[in-house]
Amino acid sequence: MKVVLGIVCACLAVAATAETWKGLEVRAEYTEDDCPSYSSVSSDYQYSSDSDLVIEKSLGGFYSPYDNIWYDEATDVDVEHMVARKEAHDSGLCKASSEVRYAFANDLLNLTLSTPSVNRSKGARDAGEWLPENNKCWYVFTVIQVKKKYKMSVDSDERDAMQDVLENCTADEIFLEPPEQNDPENA
Repeated sequence: MKVVLGIVCACLAVAATAETWKGLEVRAEYTEDDCPSYSSVSSDYQYSSDSDLVIEKSLGGFYSPYDNIWYDEATDVDVEHMVARKEAHDSGLCKASSEVRYAFANDLLNLTLSTPSVNRSKGARDAGEWLPENNKCWYVFTVIQVKKKYKMSVDSDERDAMQDVLENCTADEIFLEPPEQNDPENA
């Protein structure tokens, strides 16, 4: 009986030491020792080729929140995964089914539009490594929502960077409100 209680107590102690932040587990990213490599399952993360048009329809145009600019054509912008697909994989989605990974890759909560140059500069980096110039509060709030929805984790650098942003946000700043399309300051 003592051995069983000792094992139960040890397990409870380990579970109690897992750090969480905003409902997300704080831990190092998963590695190929923990999960299949991203490149071996990257086809699970494919998204619809007309995602830009779906986003455009929801916003009423081609708006890049990272630049805070409206664009004229779909060719001016890329579909951007706010939580990059590889980052999601390394944050725990590697343990999810292929159906969940596909749903994530096509989830409008995680998709926005960005200029190709900004999209390439962000790459697969997380919020501890990259933040947009504009709409940071909205970006961080959305990243947290996406990561919670798909039960992903954050690493300590990512948590610290997002916490720093959130400490300076007003409630209104977590919502995206694009400027008017015909505003000369945003042309």
